[in-house]
Amino acid sequence: MQLYDIAGLSYAQIAKNVDITEVAARANVSRGRRHLTDLLRPDLPEEKGDS
Repeated sequence: MQLYDIAGLSYAQIAKNVDITEVAARANVSRGRRHLTDLLRPDLPEEKGDS
């Protein structure tokens, strides 16, 4: 996630740098975002329309 969102690398660049497939790079970024969201969720304000 850091390589994509912070360093600005493409999925193809990440895959090449860490020797994984581009599909795996996409999955890892997605998994990282989901994990970060789960960690931050208690501190996030509720979205409009949530009960």
